[in-house]
Amino acid sequence: MDVDVQKNTNTRLLSEDVYRPLRSKGQSYAAPCTIIQHLNHTLGNHQGLLVSACNFAVHDDSILITQTTFPGSNTAHTFKAGFVQSWDLTEDSETGHDDSLFTYAPRPEFSLSPNEGIISSILNSGKGVLILAEIDDDSTLEPCKFECVSKFGSDNLSAKIISCVFSPDGRLVVTISVVLFNALLGQQYHDMCLWRLGKARVLQKCSKIRCENHLSGFSGEPQSCIFSPDSSLLALSTTDSQLYVLRSNRLEVFAVIRSTRTLGNNCMCAFDPCESLTKLNIGLSDGLFQVWRLIPGNIDCVFEERILSSSADRLTSMAYTLDHSLLAFGTTAGDIIIYETELYIQLYKLNPNDAVDVDNLQVCSIAFAKSCQELAVGYDDGCVRLWQLPVKMNLQHMCRLEIIQLLPENMIYRLPLPEPLRAYLMFKVSFAVDSSDD
Repeated sequence: MDVDVQKNTNTRLLSEDVYRPLRSKGQSYAAPCTIIQHLNHTLGNHQGLLVSACNFAVHDDSILITQTTFPGSNTAHTFKAGFVQSWDLTEDSETGHDDSLFTYAPRPEFSLSPNEGIISSILNSGKGVLILAEIDDDSTLEPCKFECVSKFGSDNLSAKIISCVFSPDGRLVVTISVVLFNALLGQQYHDMCLWRLGKARVLQKCSKIRCENHLSGFSGEPQSCIFSPDSSLLALSTTDSQLYVLRSNRLEVFAVIRSTRTLGNNCMCAFDPCESLTKLNIGLSDGLFQVWRLIPGNIDCVFEERILSSSADRLTSMAYTLDHSLLAFGTTAGDIIIYETELYIQLYKLNPNDAVDVDNLQVCSIAFAKSCQELAVGYDDGCVRLWQLPVKMNLQHMCRLEIIQLLPENMIYRLPLPEPLRAYLMFKVSFAVDSSDD
């Protein structure tokens, strides 16, 4: 590909927005490991909701996107309906924007497109159309329609879409559908489709697999579906403890990490944000934490630990900081267990039960701010509590945060800097270009 064409292709996929931190210049930090904000979700007559997922806006730590569902639906296979909502954390309000959108598929996690503010919460689908949520310049949510064009000329979104995820490079979208083939017996199968995201919000289908046929031993419901940082791999885990890694370009199996079926032992996974193909972390509901190296021909587990002190507790969620320095786990005991990622040593444990007048809270979702200094945690009482983490006293990281407040990604990419430095400034692995891009 011509160098100028390559640059134009890359900058088209990079954001034009500068980074906005949670705190304004000169504003002091709260004491570390304390709760600095409460965001309460209720639905008429103060009916409680579970905060099943949350995420900070891609370039704005002052905006939090939350996804809620109803009590009694806190496992992936029982999620039926819920709401997506945006919150401006700089306002003295605990009610968020009055723009909640209904979603029929509130998965335990969702992704945001890297450059357009699209949220992968599914509002509706069918007849060749996929409707997601979009956050605009005023931080309000609106429905966003994608036209889906099948390369094979058939079955465009004919089944119920239950999961949607964007690749970090902004080029690909993966959807997972549930197809009911025996309504009387409740028998169903899962189709996974790979789409290329084109201009004018058109999705063109590239590949399709049936999980039950293509993935050895697949059972249960999808739990996590995530791309590697360079978008070349896709990890899919299930509610029955299974984990598969696929090559994203054709949905071919790269590795089967776990194929043994254990009912109800949800498997969560997360790629190391700063390593493209080599490190995948998994957490099982029963408390098993593993780190896998994904080197072709040499795929093995390099770290394993049971991180729950009580057999009655369960892991419910996990999340990385963007700079990969911290890894957090949420539990049914209300704990947030935070590890450093060089030697995987537990640093500290956060629990709100000592700070709030609520007993027996359970963690449902976790999200780190881009600054790596704030942590949003969604609980089963319908509240998101924003935690202040210890300030990151790292000169490189501090300089990075200052630079991205002044320059957007598409300008940083054009700076006369070595590629690794430009990638570091944008929390990216590389700028690999697919020559087949339209």
